[in-house]
Amino acid sequence: MTRCILGMRSLMLVLLIPTVTVSISALRFNSSGDVLHEALSLLEDKVISLGGKELKEYGLPAPCRRRHNLAQEVMRETCYDPEALSNHIAENEPKLHPEQRHAYNCILNSAMGSEGGIFFLDAPGGTGKTFVTNLLLAKVRQNEAIALAVASSGIASTLLTGGRTAHSTFNP
Repeated sequence: MTRCILGMRSLMLVLLIPTVTVSISALRFNSSGDVLHEALSLLEDKVISLGGKELKEYGLPAPCRRRHNLAQEVMRETCYDPEALSNHIAENEPKLHPEQRHAYNCILNSAMGSEGGIFFLDAPGGTGKTFVTNLLLAKVRQNEAIALAVASSGIASTLLTGGRTAHSTFNP
């Protein structure tokens, strides 16, 4: 088991060491260290959101987190593939039931019309709340707007596309 973990750690470092330039809109970073720490940050966020601990607790290198780095947060929330989002929306919008469509349209009109609002989507399990929420996230992101998918638990955050726990999203 230890050999496998060390092998994975070495593989990750080998893949991330070469210097690459990634450009998304006007955001740029050009450094193997930036890529490594961004990958480690994403990995650690996912482990923590699933109820785990920081990477250093598992004997892995800890990411170098920069406080209040807005560019990285914006990049994380704007790097969705518009074509994939369009395909997802085209495939799933027709699947909405009448009650789901009503909620979807109300929330979407409020979000896209800059009205805002607070919505509480409440229904029994298995009625499509997550389906509607993921479709709303895709629609907002398709229009190049930022949609934060925040859940109270790690398990719930894994069900939302781009989901994170409230703690990992809003912790300074």
